[in-house]
Amino acid sequence: MKNSLLVACLCLVGLFSQAAPRTFYVSPTGSDNNAGSISAPFATWGKLSSVMVAGDIAYIRGGTYRTKAGAGASQHCLWQNLQGTAAAPITIMAYPGEFPIFNLDNITTTNSDPTAVIIRNCNYLHIKGLRVTGLKQIPSGVGVSRGIDLQNSSNNTIEFIELDHIGGYGYILSDGSNNNLFLNCDAHHMDDRFTTDGGAWGNANGFQCTGGSTATNNTFEGCRAWWISDDGFDLYGVDGVFTFKNCWSFWNGYEPGTFTSRGDGDGFKLGPDNSGTVHNTLLRTVSNCLAFENKSSGFDQNNGDMKYKLLNNTSYRNGSYGYMFDYISPAPTQDFRNNLSYSDMAARRGNETTGSYNSWNGGITVTNNDFLSVSSVGMDAPRNPDGSLPVQTFLRLNANSSLVNSGTNVGLPYVGAAPDKGAFEAGDGTLPVKLNYFTGTGLQGKSLLKWSTLSELNTSLFEVQRSADGSNFELLARVSAVGNSNTEQQYDYTDANPIEGMNYYRLRIVDEDGQFEYSNIVRIAFKVNSYDQIGVLSSGVVWNKLNLVISSPVTQTASINLFDASGRMLMSTKADLQAGITTINRNVTMANGVYYCRIITSNGSLTVPLANRQ
Repeated sequence: MKNSLLVACLCLVGLFSQAAPRTFYVSPTGSDNNAGSISAPFATWGKLSSVMVAGDIAYIRGGTYRTKAGAGASQHCLWQNLQGTAAAPITIMAYPGEFPIFNLDNITTTNSDPTAVIIRNCNYLHIKGLRVTGLKQIPSGVGVSRGIDLQNSSNNTIEFIELDHIGGYGYILSDGSNNNLFLNCDAHHMDDRFTTDGGAWGNANGFQCTGGSTATNNTFEGCRAWWISDDGFDLYGVDGVFTFKNCWSFWNGYEPGTFTSRGDGDGFKLGPDNSGTVHNTLLRTVSNCLAFENKSSGFDQNNGDMKYKLLNNTSYRNGSYGYMFDYISPAPTQDFRNNLSYSDMAARRGNETTGSYNSWNGGITVTNNDFLSVSSVGMDAPRNPDGSLPVQTFLRLNANSSLVNSGTNVGLPYVGAAPDKGAFEAGDGTLPVKLNYFTGTGLQGKSLLKWSTLSELNTSLFEVQRSADGSNFELLARVSAVGNSNTEQQYDYTDANPIEGMNYYRLRIVDEDGQFEYSNIVRIAFKVNSYDQIGVLSSGVVWNKLNLVISSPVTQTASINLFDASGRMLMSTKADLQAGITTINRNVTMANGVYYCRIITSNGSLTVPLANRQ
């Protein structure tokens, strides 16, 4: 009995002695000799390799970071031997609401093949919300620079990362890097203009796994590649399994920022294989992807002797073929369904592309009228705050297009009687409007409601609804929407006869197809014959200055507290409110993003959202 109790106690000691997950911080003003706490942060990203274990999380504070390694370094940040688990990954991410940038444009490299960030021998690592930029190519042209290189690293998630202005390659999957997910990542403005071996401009790709790499089972989802001097996505000479979902590749094969012809210029270069033994093996699956205005082909087999599955993709105005699959004889039977080509030099080449239910299989003539827009302006716009792709009208189908419901069920989500052709499903239930804020204030017995959208796509109207109990809503008014917009649009409505007591307001946002969603609920209270509520008539942060215009029925003191999206207080101040209108200005330092301001008086409190625009 004593031995059993001893064993049980030892087990409990072992259980509770396991280290709890820790949190670290990195800041441009920190020091690697610090403890890595929020008040004493580290200075470099690479320091995290020496302290993090499974379950730990590190927040990288906003600001600009510079290399400590020098111009001759082969690597400027090394994350090595970070071993998380499926249940306890290691997370390195931007501090909520802040934007860290690893900027190497202050050095002229003397190393032939430098890499900005190497991820080596890491498993179950999740990095998110970082930008790496400015690593130029060595001026002699004897090598190329690299953005992020995964080496012998598997089961990692690379999310919401921006790589730009790199003198060579962007994201690289080297040997032994398997089962990784690249989610909502961007690669843009990359070229190797100085290259002397093999020709300038032809060795820069946005996302690549090439040269016989053994990497396999990797997925790219929601990623973009543009203004790359060679190819957007390149899988030259690998036998691994790769999946592309909802990715965009455009303006490639040109000198970045211009349409001056330079490298190959394929949107998605999907081959060739490496071994020559995978003829009947499915290695590449591409769905809901978009390739447009590339110098050469949108989707290119590039001599890949393997099986491909291309479902619901769109190619547009590519300089060569939309779909180029004419290299192999005898060719494997490929799976091409629900794909769309419009205004390419030619829709396709090769019998492998025949498939079924594609735009070239007959019965449909595609015109500009099938789309909400055929202008690609704005496709390189900043991502949404959650990292998702920006909402645009480009190449989205009109509700009355003959392409709607003209596809076949391939296992992808769809609405209506049948899937549509192309990358975008019309009326897919995801309302293409980005609501920036919806807020309200009580003033002189009326409810002043204000809202704005950051983008609109096929949006019809806003129904303003009111409730006395927060559950049963009635229609007050309908406000017409701009409809299609990539810039902020502002709206307002005044309820001149609010209910005595608490009023609950919400918006029902309706698109042209009848799809709808609801906004957040705004609460405004009114007392009988009393107008003692404060109100915010306008608010915002511009150039690090908080601006508030507050209405108050009496002279009183207010506490003003500013919070970021995570709830962290950034500022607390007092203000004397006049009876009437008071304008308040306070200096603040904050990155672009959405914040919240809470105003507290003896009569109550009011919280309003703020958007910082710099």
